[in-house]
Amino acid sequence: MVTVSGQPAFLLASEKAMGARPRSAAASTTTEVSVYRDDADTYAQLRRYEVYIDGKRVGLLRRGELVNSPVTVGSHAVQVRNSWRSSGEVLVEVGAGER
Repeated sequence: MVTVSGQPAFLLASEKAMGARPRSAAASTTTEVSVYRDDADTYAQLRRYEVYIDGKRVGLLRRGELVNSPVTVGSHAVQVRNSWRSSGEVLVEVGAGER
């Protein structure tokens, strides 16, 4: 989980934590990044967080929601923002068949 004091907190979800079934690690060039906002998050409770991957907005999160976004295999910068705050960028490395 990424938490910056006084800023949005979010979790880069793993397949195991989210109960997803394993995927085959075929020679694919695309995969998925999942971002989860904890239901217990009390910061800006009524606001949606904007999820950005590599500077592009890919979804909105309310408490207890999950955003899945297709990406290419490799490194990606993930960030969560609301109207007045932002998390730092988190660099994630995803391989074929990973999420």
